[in-house]
Amino acid sequence: MTISTAKNDLDGDLSTVIFLSELLDSPYDVLRCDAVQALGFLPGEKSLGAIIKALRDEDEDVRCDAVAALGLVADQRAIPALVENLKLDPCGDVKVLAVELLGQLAAKEAAPLLRDLVAGRDVSPEIQWDDDGFFEDGWDDWLDIQFKSITALGQLEDQTSAQVIVAALGDEQGQDLSEVGCKALACMGEKGLSALEGMLDDASERMKRAIVGALSGASAKTAIPYLHDLLKSPDPQLRLAALQNLSTHKNHIPCLKLLLDDPDPVVRTNAFRLAQPTEQQIVDVLFSDAPGPVMIAALERLNSGKKLGADHPYIKLLIHLADHPSQDVAAAAITALTSRGGNKIMAELETRMQDPETPDAVAWAIVRALGTLSSKRGIDILAEAAFSDVREIRMEALSSLQRRALTGSKNAKDVLCQITTNQTVDIKSPEGPRAKDNNAAVRREMTQSGLNIEEPDADQPSSTLGAIFGDEQTANGWLAANENSEILEPLNDHEMALLAMAERMPKKQKISLEQSSQSAAEDSRRVAVRLLVPCAGSDVNDILVSALDVKDEDLCRSAADGLIQRFDKDHPFQEQELEKISHLLFSANGDLRRLGLELLALQGADAVRPYLQKSLNDTDVLVRSTAIRLSPRDLLSDDQLSRLLDDPMPLVRSAAASVIASSRAKDRFTVLFGFVFKHGGFHCLEMAKKLSTLSSTRAVAKASSVLAAEDRKSDWAIAMEFLKFSLRHRAMN
Repeated sequence: MTISTAKNDLDGDLSTVIFLSELLDSPYDVLRCDAVQALGFLPGEKSLGAIIKALRDEDEDVRCDAVAALGLVADQRAIPALVENLKLDPCGDVKVLAVELLGQLAAKEAAPLLRDLVAGRDVSPEIQWDDDGFFEDGWDDWLDIQFKSITALGQLEDQTSAQVIVAALGDEQGQDLSEVGCKALACMGEKGLSALEGMLDDASERMKRAIVGALSGASAKTAIPYLHDLLKSPDPQLRLAALQNLSTHKNHIPCLKLLLDDPDPVVRTNAFRLAQPTEQQIVDVLFSDAPGPVMIAALERLNSGKKLGADHPYIKLLIHLADHPSQDVAAAAITALTSRGGNKIMAELETRMQDPETPDAVAWAIVRALGTLSSKRGIDILAEAAFSDVREIRMEALSSLQRRALTGSKNAKDVLCQITTNQTVDIKSPEGPRAKDNNAAVRREMTQSGLNIEEPDADQPSSTLGAIFGDEQTANGWLAANENSEILEPLNDHEMALLAMAERMPKKQKISLEQSSQSAAEDSRRVAVRLLVPCAGSDVNDILVSALDVKDEDLCRSAADGLIQRFDKDHPFQEQELEKISHLLFSANGDLRRLGLELLALQGADAVRPYLQKSLNDTDVLVRSTAIRLSPRDLLSDDQLSRLLDDPMPLVRSAAASVIASSRAKDRFTVLFGFVFKHGGFHCLEMAKKLSTLSSTRAVAKASSVLAAEDRKSDWAIAMEFLKFSLRHRAMN
C-alpha cells in the first residue's frame, strides 16, 4: 500500500465514521443498531466517542450493540463508561455484556463492584435494577451477572476476591457455580489454589471434578504440587483426574508410575496409557488376571519397540493372548504381535484368518495389521478379505491394500486395479474358509436331543407344521393323532420343549426393500476406485478412464473425480481418453456431465469449447454454473452475463457474478454493486466480499452513498448489511 493510498483509506474511514455517527441520531432504532455495529470495525478517536455516546441510547438493543462494538475496539478509555452502565443501566443484558467486557479489558477498578455482584443482588447500593422487568419476565438477571462477574474476577486475577467466590460456592440456596467458580479461583494465585484445596475434603463429586479440572488449567508452577497430592487421594476419580492432567507435563510423567498398581482398574488402565511403564511391568500385567481394559492398555504400550524373533517369550505370550476369550484383548494382541514380530508371524495370522471361528473383531485386527507388513502372502489374504461378507473387514482390507500400494507394492496395486475393473482376482471363494455356520451350536443341541434337522429342499415350504416344530416326524405323529378329532389335543411338555428349541434356530434373513441390494463385489469395487487415486503409475489413469464406460454411476463419478485430482498438465489426456471423457457430457446424470466439463477444461480451452454452449442451456443448475465459470469471455458477452444475473437460480447468478468480478471490464464494480440490491439482497454478503476484495474503500463509499440517499430508503437495510460486512471483511484481512 502506498502513502497516497493509505491517506485515501484514512480519509474514507473518517468520512464513514462521521456519516455513521450522524446515523446514531436517526429516529429509527434499527439504523442506530446497524450504525454502532459498523463503528466497531473502525477504531479511532471519533468512533470511540460515538460508540460511548450510544451507551446512553434510549433503546436497550442499541446499548447492547454499543458494548459489543467496544469489545471490537478494545480501548481502555471505555472502562468508566462501562462501569457507569453496569451501575445505572436498567437492562440486565447490557449489564451482562458490560461485565464480560470489563473482564476482557482487565479493568481492575471494577473489581469492588464485581465482588459485590458475586456476593448478592442487593449488596451494593450503587447498582440499580429493573424490578418491574423482574416481575414481568420471571427471571432475575442478577443470576447471569453473578456468573459473569466470577469469570471477570478470574480474568482480573484478583486474589482478594477468593473468599467471596468460596462463599458463593458454598451457598446451598444459590445456583451451581462449581465450574466457573473453581476456574476463577485457579487464576487467583496462592490464595485461590489454597481455597480449592481446602474445599476438596467436603466437596461433592461434581465439585471435585470441577476443582481438579480448574487445577489442570492453572499455571503449571503453582498447580502441579496440588495435583501431586491428589495422586494419593483415596478417591479414584480424583486420582484419575490428577493422572490425566499431570500427563500433559513431560517432566512429571515418571511420578505417575505409582498408579500402575492402582487398585482401581480405570485408573490403572489410564496409567498404562499415559505413564511410561517398562516392558517388564507390561508383561507382568499380561500374565496376571487383570481386567480386559487394563490388558488392552498394556498391549497398546507393547506395540512400540524393536522387532523380536519368533521364539522370543514376548512373541509366544502374544500368540497365546491372540486366542483370549475377550475379542478386544485378542485384537490388541494381534496388533502388538504384528508390530513386534513382523513377517515372521505370518503363519499365525493366516491360520486365524482361515479359521471360521475367528471373531470378526480379531479378523479385522489381522486385516489391519497386514497393511503394515511386506509379505506377499499378506496381499493374497487381503485380496480374499476384500470380498468378506462383513463390511468392516472388507473396507479395512481395501485400506490395507492401499497402504501397501502406497509403500511401493505392485501386487497390492494390481489387486486394487483388478477389483476396480471387475476382473477375476486369484483368491479363495468368499464362501470358503471364513464362511461360518451361525446355527452350529443350535444344530448340535437339537441333534443330541434326537431331532432330525436335515436341510429341506429349496422349494419346500417353510411354514409347514414340520418347519414350526423343527422336526417332521414329530409333526406327522401329532397330525395323525388329531386327524379325526374335532378338538385338537394340546401339545405336551416334551413337544413344547421341542418347539421352543426349534424357535431358536435362526431363520433366513429377509431382505429389506429400503436397503441397498449391492453385492460385496460391487461395494468393494466402488471403494477400490477411490483408493486407487493417490497410487502412482500411468496404469492407474488407464483404469480410471476405463471406469468411465461402466453403467454404475457411482463408480463412474468416483473415477472422474479421481482423474481430476490426478491430472498433470505435463501429461495431458490422449485422444482416445478425451473421447471417453466427452461421452460423460451425454449422460443422464448431471454430476457426470459436470465432471466431464471439468475434465475437458483441464485439458484446455479448445477441448471444452465445443460443449460449453450446449451446457450453458443444461437443465442441471450445477452444470450450467460450471459452464459459466469455464466459458471464455469471447463465448459469453457482457450482455449475456448481465442477463444471467437475473437468472431464477441463485447458483447461476453467483457463477455469473464471479466471472464478472474476475473480468477486466471497466464497469464491473458498478454492475456488481447494482446486483447487491437485486433479488431481495440475497447475494449481499457474497458481493460485499467480492467488491471489498476489489476495493474496500470504494465498497464502503458506495454503501454510504445509498444510506445517505433519502429516495433509497427501501435499500437502506441491504446497504447497511453490505457496509458492515465490507468493514468486517477488511478488518479480518
